[in-house]
Amino acid sequence: MMPQPSSSPQQCHDAEDRNRQQLLGFTENGHALLRQMLPRAGVEALRPVFQAYIAQMHKSLNAYEKSIGASATRATFNLLEAPQEIRDFICSPRLGEIAAQALDAPRVRMLHFNGFFKPGGGMATPWHQDMTYIPLDCADTVTLWVPLVPVSQSMGSLAFATGSHRHGLEGLVNAQTKFPIAVNMPMEPGDISLHHGWTAHRSHPNQSQYTREAIAISYYPDGARVRVAAGAPAMVRSILEDCLPGLSPGDPAQGPATPIVFDRTKPYSQTGKV
Repeated sequence: MMPQPSSSPQQCHDAEDRNRQQLLGFTENGHALLRQMLPRAGVEALRPVFQAYIAQMHKSLNAYEKSIGASATRATFNLLEAPQEIRDFICSPRLGEIAAQALDAPRVRMLHFNGFFKPGGGMATPWHQDMTYIPLDCADTVTLWVPLVPVSQSMGSLAFATGSHRHGLEGLVNAQTKFPIAVNMPMEPGDISLHHGWTAHRSHPNQSQYTREAIAISYYPDGARVRVAAGAPAMVRSILEDCLPGLSPGDPAQGPATPIVFDRTKPYSQTGKV
């Protein structure tokens, strides 16, 4: 393989400026695409660990779930039971800082994570809003979507209904025609796509022969409380049982499976385990 040219100082500056602009637009748009936010080599080094773990956890998925690359009814992954290398990555202060900037929160907690491994030929993921299955009383959450491999647009790019997060549940109705649709450009390991919990989004079918490998991690502001409506969907109950066990509506949403991953009052090194 030919060596990749290193980025010049000007290129790095330009990338940082674009990322700042993307984050500034997150509040208005409900989504953002950040480039080169993590060391590519570090992400690629973790890929075999994620592959083995996700393959094991996805054995129980049905045919439809395997086609879209994740379960729509249960929280398949549990932070406390994941390998240490995965826990270190999921709880990385670097990722927590990005979530805190997007939410404008001084402290954020990790809620849950998913391995979205959509196989070649996999089906489209339908329009949905993450907040409909999050058992919290807060108005804002954010999900960071981190590819482990290069993701071309033919592999099932994410699409967002820009501005739909400002309309709550109403945003999912006729999202395709009601809002401007933004489709992620090709991504590389080290890039991060993020979206607000109320942003209506979907992913296209994977028209390639390769598996689209990505990790999605959801975060919320520290201080949120548990909220569970009567007749809550299975995914809501699953997240509550797996991520916030033993808690009742109104309790502070905190526990060993939902740690604080970024606290603005506590400095950290950006050269950590990512």
